[in-house]
Amino acid sequence: MRSILLPVFFGSFLLGACSGEDGGTIRRSGTPGSEQTPDPTTQTAPQGNPTSNAVACPTDTPVAKALGNATNAADVRFSQGSVVYRDGIHVMRVKKDGTDARDIYTNADLVSSFADDTFLVTIESPDPPAAVIRIMAAGYTTPGPGGLPADDGTGLPPGGVALNPGWNAAGTYVFASDALAFYFMADVPNQGDTIYKVDKKTRLMTQLAQLQAPLGDALLSGTDVWFVRDGRRVYKVAQTAVDPTDPTKEITKAQPAQEIFAMGYADCRLAVGGARTFCSTGAALETRDLTGANMATVLEGPKAQPSFVLGPVMYGADSLFLHSLPSSAADPLKHGIRAIKVNGTKAEEKSIACGRDEIRAIAADATMVVWAENGKGLFGAPR
Repeated sequence: MRSILLPVFFGSFLLGACSGEDGGTIRRSGTPGSEQTPDPTTQTAPQGNPTSNAVACPTDTPVAKALGNATNAADVRFSQGSVVYRDGIHVMRVKKDGTDARDIYTNADLVSSFADDTFLVTIESPDPPAAVIRIMAAGYTTPGPGGLPADDGTGLPPGGVALNPGWNAAGTYVFASDALAFYFMADVPNQGDTIYKVDKKTRLMTQLAQLQAPLGDALLSGTDVWFVRDGRRVYKVAQTAVDPTDPTKEITKAQPAQEIFAMGYADCRLAVGGARTFCSTGAALETRDLTGANMATVLEGPKAQPSFVLGPVMYGADSLFLHSLPSSAADPLKHGIRAIKVNGTKAEEKSIACGRDEIRAIAADATMVVWAENGKGLFGAPR
């Protein structure tokens, strides 16, 4: 990683020969889209031919490895050491080296999916627009009757447990989970965006936030849920421990949603981690403490020659992962991913992907970043 003082300017990033391939976008709310891809065994990084003054990708950008050729890849997650993703009406699992790819769940009514190390959750809509929430074990590998996964000893029936909460499927998705619960952004008829916690064991649903306004960028940091209201107002739902010594009782109790800070000059694409909040505004990446104070600029685009736009940002495994967007249709940098570590007054940044086509979803663990690329497939690169 390159080490740089805050504020940092993108000029240091715009060096070398372009090693582009394919890219995508992170979903803010709503549902994913569709795609098409070449043979994953022959994917290499095409080389650009920039002039001496051209903006180009860093030469140390790793060559992406194709993990699958699913043209509709979306909803990427790490689960039990493998990568789980949705390809249209299929939920797929593949090892991090691209081997042992298999279909672990198929449903013609599938809208979106989410996986962690213990469960697979799908949003389905057999009777649109109504959502059916299906919860099943993450380790299913053998199709059972009717194409549903067979019981693997977890106690869940074939096909898992189905819930009918009365939400709209198109705007409903799981954005996080912890040991006890899933966290949903739900599109509720006559109510709009609402954040719910669903207990993994009891399936009990608890409403965490409903503000009669558009909500987005919901995430879980520690035990607290964060989200953005109307694009510019950042809120937190604190969850306090109740009785951590008794596993039969609820571990946390949610407090009312509290506004932490607001921005009057730009929308905030939110990330929280390392005792800091981060807002990607398109023109800059800003950081504040968890009270919303002590704002500093982490990255800022060059004024004379803007070369790309800062898009969604996520925090995972001790780093920020920033999705950079093209500034125009002719931008040679196209879509990219940058890993950024902020330590005090210094930031270290590294190019993970550059010159890609539309990136639709990004996931990261301690060693690898994986992304879904519109029309191309699933790709990965080392951190």
